[in-house]
Amino acid sequence: MIHKDLGLILKQIKYNDKSNIITILTRNYGKKSFLLFGINSRTKGKLLRNIINPLYPVNLVFYHKENQTLGKIKEISLAYNYHTVPTSFNKKVILLFLSEIINNALLEGIEDTEMFDFILRSIQILDMTEKNYTNFHILFIIKLLGYLGISPINNYSDRLPFFSIDQGHFIPSQENGITLDAHCSQIFGKLLDISISDFDQIRLDRNERIALLHSLVDYLSYHIDKFGGVKSLGVLEELFDESS
Repeated sequence: MIHKDLGLILKQIKYNDKSNIITILTRNYGKKSFLLFGINSRTKGKLLRNIINPLYPVNLVFYHKENQTLGKIKEISLAYNYHTVPTSFNKKVILLFLSEIINNALLEGIEDTEMFDFILRSIQILDMTEKNYTNFHILFIIKLLGYLGISPINNYSDRLPFFSIDQGHFIPSQENGITLDAHCSQIFGKLLDISISDFDQIRLDRNERIALLHSLVDYLSYHIDKFGGVKSLGVLEELFDESS
């Protein structure tokens, strides 16, 4: 059966000399894997390689049968032309990291149009922002947690100053569970109340960014089975060295 949908590129791996397996978050069918022919050819491949990049929005026409592991892409084209991402190394690294986070967090075939729309809208906001986007991915992950059903509870106060990764809310001391320190917990409590559209108002230094980033990855790993490691995390930390 032939389907049409909007998608966001998450991952690609080489299948053979002519084809790659592409993992795409589709708007109406959830995360799905497809066989894309011709991407490794000299002629047709160049155009396809310009499209198949982390979190690039695409229009898809594909063949798929129920209980089939791999669908086959019939047609694929860009659904939205980024303005700044293609020429910004920093933004491309951020999208690479977030595509890995999303891919690790989601199971195949679970449709969530609201989450898809949030991701696409957020990436478009990043694309249109020219300054102060170094902390975008921090707030993006925090907001994504709500769509994943594991949103932290913001009960921060002077009596509850430590965020517990395992319990998902703020607690009175660091004695029980896995917690952020007092400084990062205070920042985290403030970030929970900030809208994604206001991410460029966030000011964090390099150490704060890295500490919060590792804490968010730990949170995802604790609350999502088989979340796995995030290979691009190290690349992002190098980016912080240059952006601090």
